[in-house]
Amino acid sequence: MSYVKVNIRKKPGGGAPQAKSQEVVVIDLADVAIWPSRDGKGVLMVGDIQMKPGKYATIIEATASTISLPVTSEGEEDAVSFTSLPEFSHPGSSLEFDEFITNMTNRNLAIGFKIGACDGDVPYYRFYGTPCTPLSLMVEGTNNNESTSNLVKFQQFQKVDPYRVDIREL
Repeated sequence: MSYVKVNIRKKPGGGAPQAKSQEVVVIDLADVAIWPSRDGKGVLMVGDIQMKPGKYATIIEATASTISLPVTSEGEEDAVSFTSLPEFSHPGSSLEFDEFITNMTNRNLAIGFKIGACDGDVPYYRFYGTPCTPLSLMVEGTNNNESTSNLVKFQQFQKVDPYRVDIREL
C-alpha cells in the first residue's frame, strides 16, 4: 500500500510532551539477523527485529525527563536530508555502564524508545538508526559534588533521505 494523503489534525493535548519509558533499547547492528522493511507509507515496520542466535539488545535505564529525540533537516532546494541525534542521561556510575561505553563506542547502533505507554495512547517503539544509516555512541560524564551522571548521545554521521524513523507497534 502506498502513501495516501490524509488530513493531519492536532491530537488532544497538542504539542505536549509524550510519555516515554525509562528503558532505552540499544541494538548493536552487527548482532541483527533481519531488520524489518517498512510498509508502503515508509515508516511503520513490518515484522520484528530478529537478532542472531545468542545475541541480544541492551537495555539502559534513562532519567525520563532527559530523553530528547530531535530530528534535524538541512540542505538546499531539492537536496534536503535528515539526521537524528537522540540523547538521554543515565544516573550514577557502574562497572556495567563503563563496560558498555568501552565496548559500544565506534560500533554501528540503533536505539529504540517506547512511547505512549503511560498516557493512555497505544504504545509503540520509535527506532533511530538502521543497518544502512547507523548511529554512533558519544558520552559526556559528570562526577562532582552535585551529581554523578552520564549524558548518552547518539550521532548519525550519514544523512538520510527521506526522513527515516522506524515505528514498531506493540
